[in-house]
Amino acid sequence: MWRAGQTNPDTEEWTGWQRFGRPGGGALHALAAVARHLGGIEVVVMARDGSVWRRSQTDHNQIWSDWSYLGIPGGNGLARSLALGQNRDGRLEVFAVRQDGSAWHRWQRTAGSEGEWSEWRSLGLPHGRVLGSLVVINSFGRLEAFALATATGGEPAMWHRWQTVADGSWSEWFSLGAPGSGRPGEPVLGANVDGRLVLFTVASDGCG
Repeated sequence: MWRAGQTNPDTEEWTGWQRFGRPGGGALHALAAVARHLGGIEVVVMARDGSVWRRSQTDHNQIWSDWSYLGIPGGNGLARSLALGQNRDGRLEVFAVRQDGSAWHRWQRTAGSEGEWSEWRSLGLPHGRVLGSLVVINSFGRLEAFALATATGGEPAMWHRWQTVADGSWSEWFSLGAPGSGRPGEPVLGANVDGRLVLFTVASDGCG
């Protein structure tokens, strides 16, 4: 894994590419990162054996922790995607979709770069198999997850699930349907200044 960074804020000067190391578990297949509310950046990766690893800035600048092991989420195959979210109180939450379509998450029990973590838990299936990337956003203090899935006996559609209580329990999966006549592509999220979310995708018919 490699990284490059700006030498100063608001500058066009960047460092060269620098080695960021590789944790155990073999070659890396998925990556996610987030800027922590408490300062610094958190990075998570999945290795060839399905294990998830994390590394965080310890001084909110250039010093990084060693890689630490977050275990292997359930399901089979490598990661189709990893996502990293942050709860309102600063606790990090990692999401993984395996190649068998199963979605999993694990979260810090206490905020902080080395906070204690829960075990991996299933996010369930949205009446079908999760097909593509899963993305997560924090909206009004609650995490919300979006994924492309196929309902049983139906066509692919976008589905979402959200925390019903900030930092707490989750809703069931609900469908947002599919755009136009094409098959939806990967979800991309944006947020308006008033907090309203906007979901984008490019359908298989080439229309955005």
